[in-house]
Amino acid sequence: MLYIDFIDTETGKQVFEEGKIIEAQNGIIDIIQLRFNNIPKNNIQTIKEIASLQILSRLRQYAVTCQSRDEFIKHLVQHIPEQKWRKQSKKARRGTDEAFFGLMKVSGHAVLKLIGINPDDAQHYLFKSIVLKEKKLEPDIIGYPVLESNEQKVFIEFQAYEHPFIKYNIVSKALMACAQDNDKGNVLAVVIYTEQKYKDAALSINVFGKPTDEVLDHQIKELILTNYTLDELLVIDSRLIILAPFTVPTDTPLSTLTAYGRQWKKTIHTVYNTKDQNDAINVMSLFFLNRFRNITREEIKAMLDFDILDTVAGRQVYDEGIEKGREEGREEGLVNMREMLALNLKNRFGDVSYDIMQTLCAINDFEFLKTLFAESFSYDNFDHLKKRLATVYI
Repeated sequence: MLYIDFIDTETGKQVFEEGKIIEAQNGIIDIIQLRFNNIPKNNIQTIKEIASLQILSRLRQYAVTCQSRDEFIKHLVQHIPEQKWRKQSKKARRGTDEAFFGLMKVSGHAVLKLIGINPDDAQHYLFKSIVLKEKKLEPDIIGYPVLESNEQKVFIEFQAYEHPFIKYNIVSKALMACAQDNDKGNVLAVVIYTEQKYKDAALSINVFGKPTDEVLDHQIKELILTNYTLDELLVIDSRLIILAPFTVPTDTPLSTLTAYGRQWKKTIHTVYNTKDQNDAINVMSLFFLNRFRNITREEIKAMLDFDILDTVAGRQVYDEGIEKGREEGREEGLVNMREMLALNLKNRFGDVSYDIMQTLCAINDFEFLKTLFAESFSYDNFDHLKKRLATVYI
């Protein structure tokens, strides 16, 4: 499987951080609106233009303790960033393991040629991802022949990390798929490694006390993308330009890589039809991220006019950042809400007793604390609050 853990890439870290920033910004806006009913849209925009988590954390604390909305806005103006930062809303468009599925979608027949299938036969395959019902094993792609005269199924794994039992895995998937479909036809299992080290890590199949590898290993075709030059790929099929990132060393200087990327993009516009060009560029971009871990979101966008948030993988990382921001802000939010409630009670009725503070500190339901804060403006004294707290199940 093509495994791109974007958290391990510079681009992924940026997207993850953006998710946390969005959550921090929203937290400040919620507090101000809760305390002072509303906040001008231009001030909301200012908050959304602040990209520093450190500054946002300080602003959130100030939002809790300030005495008025004007006081907060005056403080906020001091943090207007020189460069505006904003998140654009993006819509996810593809499924899981989208780089590989995208590759097969726009270049599947070219990949079959790379595998060694006769070019004429390659044109009669269609590709789809399947889920095996019995054990929920999920082959990346299975190619079914359209012509009944060609009875061979092709199972393909795109391997971009060390997995010693990858060949065991693909054979088990192929056998289960055949059993599921009651299919006794020919099978070809293919593992496409992105680098030599991933092939070196793959164990030969040797089970049942017999040299099974002599039989099953011979039914598995293995390719290593980094063993090909770009010219060799293009001779096989020009649409394999999409695999170009694997043909250059990982230590290629950024300026050289940028020049390559722009040229490859031009080639894509030449060899792909208009309908598939954007998909091909997006897939190549995902391969860039897999191959070059230190490339930034801005660099790849400048190179290929591609944004990671246009992909499911990118959205997942972004959403993880949002969730992480919520997780990190949860305790801070509870503390803030307790502090806001205590300050309001103190301003209205004097010092808050120890037993009330202990009860408030024991409440971990943010929404309930939020309700208490809103209700506290209507209390006449501490007795009303105590009666309300007496109904709380902690």
